[in-house]
Amino acid sequence: MYDLAPGWQLKRWFWPAVFALIVVRLVHIAAISPEYRKRIDWYERLLEKTRAYPGTKFAVDQQNVPMGLLQLSWGSSFETLYLSARRSPDSTRTVIIYDPNVPMDKFLPLNNAFFQPFGAMPYEWFRTSPYFHFRDTSHYRVLGPEAMPQ
Repeated sequence: MYDLAPGWQLKRWFWPAVFALIVVRLVHIAAISPEYRKRIDWYERLLEKTRAYPGTKFAVDQQNVPMGLLQLSWGSSFETLYLSARRSPDSTRTVIIYDPNVPMDKFLPLNNAFFQPFGAMPYEWFRTSPYFHFRDTSHYRVLGPEAMPQ
C-alpha cells in the first residue's frame, strides 16, 4: 500500500489500514496452516521411507501419490530437497513426482544432475551452494506404490 499510493501515507486511516491488512493476513495464514502442515508431513514421511533404498534421487508416478493432499506435484523435487537438507547440506535427498504423460526417459538416466519437471540442472550449478552438496551419481530410482507413505 505504501508503494502503490504515496499520497496515502499522510492520511489518518493509512497506518490503521496497513495494520488491519497485516492482521487479516496473519489470521488467514493461521487458518490454512494445518492443510500445508499435512503436505509437509507427508513429504517428510516419504523422505524417511526412501532411506530404505540405495541412493538419494527418486522418481514417483503422480498416480501413486495423494494429489488431493499435495495439490500440485511440480514442486516436489524442490520441496523434498529443502526438507532433506535441513539436517545438513550432505543429507540431501530428492523425490520428483512426475506426470506419466510427460516422457521421462531422457532425464532419468542423467547421473550428474538434479531433475525437476522443467528440466535437469547439472550439479555444477550447485558447486558453490552452502545448502546442497550433491554427490550421488547414480540414476534416479523409480519408486512404486509400495514405497508411498500412508
